[in-house]
Amino acid sequence: MSNSHLWMKRDTAGSGEKALHLVCIISKLPNEKEVIHGALDKWTAWEKEFSVVAAVKAWKFFEGETND
Repeated sequence: MSNSHLWMKRDTAGSGEKALHLVCIISKLPNEKEVIHGALDKWTAWEKEFSVVAAVKAWKFFEGETND
């Protein structure tokens, strides 16, 4: 039996809410690399299950903001 299922993310339903929360946090910060990295460190530390999907959704939001 393979353990590959342990690495797969099956439920991404909450990723939108997590992404929105992350966007709200980052949006209020000054545009300083150290401040943003500190906030990202805190966000990942408090997440029970780090969501790569949420981080990507937040990233895409900010990419869209800079492309307008």
